[in-house]
Amino acid sequence: MTNAALHTVLNYTIYDIIMLNIDIILMLLYPEEVEVDVARLKRLREYRVLSQRELARMAGLTHVTVWRLENGFAEAHAQTIRKLAEVLGVEPRELVHKGNQNG
Repeated sequence: MTNAALHTVLNYTIYDIIMLNIDIILMLLYPEEVEVDVARLKRLREYRVLSQRELARMAGLTHVTVWRLENGFAEAHAQTIRKLAEVLGVEPRELVHKGNQNG
């Protein structure tokens, strides 16, 4: 492999690469679905005056997914947590129920 090939990442922005790395880190920390802190998710959404549909649209999720998470009917994949956290302006770990965190 040439030195130039090591630095070539076609069609990806630095942002895309960073988000991919965050997804990988979250999957390593939370290899399975994790319980969302439903009260915090709802509080953050309401504080930003967003409906469940608006939050879902902005995060690239379905309204049903947001509804199920907020009502405790589903756990979330790391990528879903990251998407919600990005829209809500918080760190992904802030949306994870404290009982699921290691350390």
